[in-house]
Amino acid sequence: MRRFVFLTIVLSGLFFQVVACIRFTPADTIISETWELDTLVNIGGHQVTVLGNPQVVCTDFGRAVSFDGNGDMLLIDANPLGTAKEFTVELIFKPNACFPINTDPRYMHIQDPDDPEAKRVMMEIRVNSRNQWYLDGFMKTDQANLTLIDSNRVHPTGEWMHAAITYKDNVLKTYVNGVQELSGTVAYTSEIVAPSAKTSLGARMNMKNWYNGYMKRFRVTQKALSPQEFMTIQPTAVRENDADAPEISIFPAIADDYVNLDYGDAEKITQISLVNIYGQVVNAGISQLQGNNRVEINTTGLMPGIYFVVIEADNTTTTLRFVVKH
Repeated sequence: MRRFVFLTIVLSGLFFQVVACIRFTPADTIISETWELDTLVNIGGHQVTVLGNPQVVCTDFGRAVSFDGNGDMLLIDANPLGTAKEFTVELIFKPNACFPINTDPRYMHIQDPDDPEAKRVMMEIRVNSRNQWYLDGFMKTDQANLTLIDSNRVHPTGEWMHAAITYKDNVLKTYVNGVQELSGTVAYTSEIVAPSAKTSLGARMNMKNWYNGYMKRFRVTQKALSPQEFMTIQPTAVRENDADAPEISIFPAIADDYVNLDYGDAEKITQISLVNIYGQVVNAGISQLQGNNRVEINTTGLMPGIYFVVIEADNTTTTLRFVVKH
């Protein structure tokens, strides 16, 4: 009897230890990889095979990788999608005006080269005769394939841009500068891509369709993010507000022709600036604050995308984000 009681106590202790371990392991942990493209070796801690002669260069937003559109590619020995059932793929990049030489670069490609079904996820652009580009999001699964492309949704070359695709519940969506462009349905049976897949940047994995331009940062998240969660290049260092900083709010979060700033202490605010996702000031700031503790900023002339309002107040900088969608 004593042995039985002793054994029960030991097993109970073990049981509660297991429960404690499970309890303190976050069940909603999101796996995400961000690759700073400022090197040609060990990108994101992964082995890299370099093809051609891509260069690490200094740009107005720090170090980036330059691809010449003629044989430059990085093959990273990693599958950041893993076995996820949903995902977000993002890239901050600057495509060059390259018509008619590089008109259809497949600049991001995740696939196992030995997968007989060729399951893959790709981000592509097309460059037209006016040297404007438009996005192409593509998935091929073990059931079907889907291409999301619209030649009327054009963007300028020679500028830093953010492009993203998301996938959840069989729905693939494309975004440029935080604004959704297209969506469509494509299902799969067992897996999105093979777990042993690799990632190519700068061309299709079979060394075709070369990209001409710069790449700054690449991120894959094993969750379908909202545009407000997309990565950005911060326009300025943001410091924590202290107790004396004014309370400031912005609305609407998704704007068409204007946004409003409400502030509780106008005397502390010295400057308000409007900045795009690439850190470029798109106005000279607001020096004359309006009454009623509110500032209205006209957004009718802004391109759709993510913007920041940067508020200088004493020794504190506050940055608020909103999205323009016309």
